[in-house]
Amino acid sequence: MTPWLFLWGASGATIVLSTGKIAEPLREVGPKMLSCPMCTGFWVGLAAGAWVFRKEDPVDRAVGAVAFGFGVSLLSYAVNTGLTFLEQQTDAARQQSEAFRLGMAQVEQPQQLPP
Repeated sequence: MTPWLFLWGASGATIVLSTGKIAEPLREVGPKMLSCPMCTGFWVGLAAGAWVFRKEDPVDRAVGAVAFGFGVSLLSYAVNTGLTFLEQQTDAARQQSEAFRLGMAQVEQPQQLPP
């Protein structure tokens, strides 16, 4: 497999670990860093990098693994920021739609005049 595939896969695993519902029990008992995509991304990337560069000599393996850790950390941060932005936009659109729907419901109901 190519390192790019491992980079994206490790980033996806990081997002699942740091924000996914399935990993909530792990985050509750684990260290606080599991809630941080950058922190978790570094350690996941370090482990993935050690696998990707396993056939290199020890110095290149160590340097490659650390660089891979930083790469996964950066990519995980960017993906998490993008997903957070999209969630905020979705929530804002949903609120705006609901406010519009409620406003239209008030307009459609004729107001009764007092006798």
